Amino acid sequence: MKIPGKLDLILWGAVGLLAIGAFALVNHWRLDSGRLKVERVQHSAKVNELEQRIAFEIDNQRKANAASDQYQKKLAELDAARADIPVRTVRLCNGPKPVSATAARATPGGPDAASTEGLQEAAGSDTRDRWSDDGPDIGPELYAVADDGDKCSAQVDALQAWIRGR
Repeated sequence: MKIPGKLDLILWGAVGLLAIGAFALVNHWRLDSGRLKVERVQHSAKVNELEQRIAFEIDNQRKANAASDQYQKKLAELDAARADIPVRTVRLCNGPKPVSATAARATPGGPDAASTEGLQEAAGSDTRDRWSDDGPDIGPELYAVADDGDKCSAQVDALQAWIRGR
């Protein structure tokens, strides 16, 4: 059966369009598969980077916890050692009576000589016992400052251990 010329032309045109469409569809699938491979590689790289970052943070947190535990242990040791040591009395010496500015100027020898001579005279005229037990007791404050220094030292040691481990 012979197909008329126009119909034959339309049929061949449709077959050609189908062939071009099929080629475009296959080409599109090919390009998508290449793009998907690139995206898969990029995704895999991002996942690996995030896994490494998470592992680093977990390790860093473990080291920070170890440093904190070390610090808490050292504080407990300091508290136990502190409980065994009684607070001793530490007295300040009784110093000379303060010299007023008017008394220093009234000494013989002029205002320049008053700065040294006046003080010596005032100190010499003081009848208090400098080494008596009347001075203020600074023992508790002194021990508190020493305890604070020990705590700061323990904290610095723990922080240094954490930084060295990074």
